Amino acid sequence: IRDRSGWSALQLSRPDDPRHLVFAYRLMDSSGRRRFRLAGLDPRATYEATVYPPVRDGQGARATGARLMADGLE
Repeated sequence: IRDRSGWSALQLSRPDDPRHLVFAYRLMDSSGRRRFRLAGLDPRATYEATVYPPVRDGQGARATGARLMADGLE
């Protein structure tokens, strides 16, 4: 990897499993937050995002697949 600036994210899923695993990494970037739009979700389903390991109480979110694909996850 030549360019180590910005952020990197990877979304993993299986066709037979409604769960998705998202890895997000902040590389050499001074901005503390970034929003990533997810792909391949059921637009009508409600998803629960959990931060691991938990940094503080109350992290995570519940949103429809449509919202996560359009607005993303921070």
